[in-house]
Amino acid sequence: MIIRIFTVLAVLGAGIWIVASYNKIPKLPDAELASAKWLAHSFYDVGFTQMKLKDRSRPTSSNKEYRGESSRKFEGGLWYPAVEDDGVAPGLHPLVIFSHGFGSDYSSGEYLAENLASRGYIVLSMSYPLTNMDAPGGPLVRDVANQPADISFFIDSLLAMDADQDSFLYQRLDASTIGVMGISLGGMTTTMAAFHPTKGDQRIKAAISLAGPSAMFSDKFYQHKELPFLMIAADQDALVNYVTNAQPILERVGGATLINIKGGSHIGFSSFASHLRWLNNPDIIACWAVMRNLEGESVDALDSWHDEIGLVDEGVLPVVEMPLCPAELPESIN
Repeated sequence: MIIRIFTVLAVLGAGIWIVASYNKIPKLPDAELASAKWLAHSFYDVGFTQMKLKDRSRPTSSNKEYRGESSRKFEGGLWYPAVEDDGVAPGLHPLVIFSHGFGSDYSSGEYLAENLASRGYIVLSMSYPLTNMDAPGGPLVRDVANQPADISFFIDSLLAMDADQDSFLYQRLDASTIGVMGISLGGMTTTMAAFHPTKGDQRIKAAISLAGPSAMFSDKFYQHKELPFLMIAADQDALVNYVTNAQPILERVGGATLINIKGGSHIGFSSFASHLRWLNNPDIIACWAVMRNLEGESVDALDSWHDEIGLVDEGVLPVVEMPLCPAELPESIN
């Protein structure tokens, strides 16, 4: 009898959850709006292939019980505009390198990669060795200093495939149109790869940071290179404070564009956010995960590894206060 009661309660609970979730499914914009037409329109089918890359020229550092190794290994995926035989569509296509956030992985930008690939872009996203969710020893935020060089390695690897007659990417990449984009710590990686005077890559022609930390970069940092830069952020972001990181962008970066998602959350930029729409603010999950993974690695200790990111003369500020996860989170939009 007790088992039956619990079964009924479980079914009722599941039904309530489904109804609540359904009621929070966002409505599509009016069909006549330009945004609706943009979302609905695509040119290609989307192909996908798993990717494994290994950079033998650079080591992976030790991390807690993990002793490190002599190379950096990456697993992820490549999305591309496809034709009927599932090959890459003819012609030269722009390349976009996507970077995931701290404690996440390459799939966090899947919805973005699919959208871009349907419009003719080739998009690569790889899990970074020490900042992904399954990193040996746990995610290590300071390894972000090594990730701009990872992006350069990705570009080298794909251009080599483009030049290889036996590769499915043979003569499919437009080396003159390479862009980078990333979420959260991946947004910071993107910014560094685009603008850093020593860690940056001159082949990058455009950059997009989605809720990426930028408070540590002064206006001097962005003067090393001119390129289109877009910051998309949310003013209810509990992890990367909007006022500290996004708001100063227009003053610091010449010709930059800032888009504010009013009422938006941090985790709302990730592919898996749709599964958390029943929460008033999904950042409560992200805050728990990030704070747990940052144990023993102080968020306020940027000065202890400041030089790994860059020097003051390069425009990297030595000590930056970055508010993280307030005690009470405001309700965010769906």
